[in-house]
Amino acid sequence: MILVCLFFSSVSLVHAKKLDRKVYPHALLTQDYGILNVADLAMNSCRAKPVPFSHRNLAYPYWKCFEISKAKTECDNSGHIPGSKDENTLLTITVQDPESEHVYLPRRAMDLKNCHWLQKRWKSATKDEKYVCLSGSFTDYDTENGRRTSLWVFDKFKTKKSCTSWFNGHCNLVSARKYGCKI
Repeated sequence: MILVCLFFSSVSLVHAKKLDRKVYPHALLTQDYGILNVADLAMNSCRAKPVPFSHRNLAYPYWKCFEISKAKTECDNSGHIPGSKDENTLLTITVQDPESEHVYLPRRAMDLKNCHWLQKRWKSATKDEKYVCLSGSFTDYDTENGRRTSLWVFDKFKTKKSCTSWFNGHCNLVSARKYGCKI
């Protein structure tokens, strides 16, 4: 019995070593305030090779963490979905910091019901929390009235309470592997 326990402990240590933060040095661009774990950093490698942040890299999703008081969500109504009674909307997550604004947009439009569901998840996850971490791929910078805005494609958000992902199963490494993640 002791040998079996030692075997499983050594397997766990090997797995933990494999997911060391040093293996994913580019995944986090800010402080994480104790919200993220190594598996969160690893999951961002499921769809793209980890690379240092650059305005030229548009594939790899990076984590950035912000004060919740500086963030807001909005369902931007852009009309009706062709052939449907549903309204076409975009969930916009906007974060203001002293230097710039960060705008996270989804990969595509959704119906208003799904947008409100995501807003409800955001509200539940951020209630009584101080920080939220957002994962997304950088797309571009924009400057308006002398203020710089960075534009991101939303992947997921996480607080100490919960995580919500655009992709099914991408808040849990075991689930992500079931959906094809090969890390």
